[in-house]
Formats: sequence, structure tokens, C-alpha cells
Amino acid sequence: MTVSSEGTPDPFTAWVASLRHGLPYERRAAAVTLGRAGDVRAVPVLCQALHDQDERVRTAAIEGLVRAGLVSAWPLCDVFQDAETPACEGAMIALLGIGEAATAVLCAALDAPQHKIREGAATVLGRLRDQQAVPALCAGLGDRAPEVRIAVAASLAQIAYPAALPALVHVLAQVDHRTRQAAADALVTFGAVAVPVLIGALADSNRLVRGAAAYSLGRIGDSNAVAVLGEALADSGRWVRLAAARALGRIGSRRAAASLRRRLHPLNHDRERDPEVVRAIRIALHQIKGTPSLSEDQLPIPSGPPELDPAQLPLPGDAPTAAAD
Repeated sequence: MTVSSEGTPDPFTAWVASLRHGLPYERRAAAVTLGRAGDVRAVPVLCQALHDQDERVRTAAIEGLVRAGLVSAWPLCDVFQDAETPACEGAMIALLGIGEAATAVLCAALDAPQHKIREGAATVLGRLRDQQAVPALCAGLGDRAPEVRIAVAASLAQIAYPAALPALVHVLAQVDHRTRQAAADALVTFGAVAVPVLIGALADSNRLVRGAAAYSLGRIGDSNAVAVLGEALADSGRWVRLAAARALGRIGSRRAAASLRRRLHPLNHDRERDPEVVRAIRIALHQIKGTPSLSEDQLPIPSGPPELDPAQLPLPGDAPTAAAD
């Protein structure tokens, strides 16, 4: 048995041994005791206990790590490498228990070399909803791993701080469809606050940005976007026109219907001639008439290149390699 400098048995070592090798009730008692001891040496041991098969042991370890406070934050971030495990979820719960005091450490973890740590840190920051994390999360939208970018976009949506809007719009130019979808979904959660930024994005030089902006405006459903969406029906990008037609169908106002009809009017020399866009306009007009059976309510952002075979539309697909018109 390990002894202290005075020659007496070291109780800390004994409790660690019980936590690692004892029966379930012994491990739980050891986790509780170590958590209450206030000894920083217990932090890595309690983090390891998050992997215990017994839920009560994991719960006791979480409570001890929360009690330890900020000193637990970095070791807990390391646990994120075991993604989609009870240990990973336990680490998130403990960090949430520590609260906003852990924000700075979590922001620093967004630069960790392991993408699972970056993804986990981004997820917890979203749950904390601390606006101080927004600059670091906006920088994380440029992460090299799509899983991290998606987690960052979701967290910015949870925090819903308007300063993040320009960064999210910028991500709409991403060639990776999943990232673009996550950014568009995040923009939708901002609601009317995001409308002016999205209207401005309809003038972007990149067709992916314009199409995703039209998609998001339709999901928000703000009638203030009808005029610009009507103009987008004449966009040079086929996918932009498809997204604008669907968006107007979602908004469903009389002005939206007028814009859609004007695009198909036989006397309009610039009327729509692409069969799939014509179909989308007709479906949108049918939606406005009140027949949801023909709605395309759940369609994702148009993501294919303009030259794609019409038979493949409007299913989602990988984005084109050349993002700009």
C-alpha cells in the first residue's frame, strides 16, 4: 500500500484503487469521495471513470468533475475523442455543469489537433449559449473537417447572436453540400433578423450563395422577401431559380403568386423555359392555392450543377466543384 510522507497509508491512493478495481458499489463510493475531496489529482481519474459501465459511477464522476470546476475543463475536452459514447456525453454534461467559466477553454479547444475534440467543444459551446464564444465559433466555420463546421453552424444557431450572420452567409459558398445545408438551417433559426442579410446575399456573385439564400428566405417565410425572390426567378443560375420558385410557394402570398405567374406568362419574352423550373413554379402556384399534397416542403437546398440532367432534379446531390458562375 502506498504511504504518505509521514508513513501512514495514503487514502487518496486507496480510493483510486477502489475506483479502478472495485465492485460497482465500491467504485461509486470512491467516485463520490474523490469528487468531494477537492484534490486536483482526482480530475484525470474521474475523467477515466466516465468510461465506467455503471451509470451511477459515471454520474458520481460527473458530479465530482463539476465540483472541481475549471481545472477539469481541459481533461474533459480530451474525452471528446471517444465520440458517441457515454463517456463523451458525460464530459459534455460536466462541462455544462461548470458553465460559462469553461467558455475560454472550450474556445481554445476549437484549435485542438483532433477533430473530435473540436467538434465536441463546438457542441458544448452551443449548449452553453455564451455570446462570448461567437467569434471563435465563426472562425470555426472554416475548419478543415466538415463535421466540425456542421457542429459550429448548429451552435451558432443555438446562440442566435446576430453578429454571426455574415459568417454564416459566407459559408453558403461552401462546395460541401452538408456544410452549406447546416449554414442555411442555422440562418433560418434567426428568423426575421436574418432576412436583410439573406436579401443582400441574393446579389452575391456565387450561385450557391444565391440559391441557399433563396432557400432560407423561403423557410423563414417573410413576405418582405417576395420582391427580390421574384427577381431571382430570372437568375442566370438554374438552381437559384428553382430555389426562388420554392421559396415563393412557401411564402404563399398573392404577390408571390403574381411573380410566379409573370414568369410563365406567354407574352413575357423572358419567360421560363427550363422544364424543371417550370414544374417548380407550377407546384409553387398549386401550393398557394392550398393543396399541400403537391408541396415540396422538405426539399433541401438545390445543390447540383446547372448542366445536370433534368431527370435528376430536384433531388439533392453533391455540389459542383466550381462554386462561382
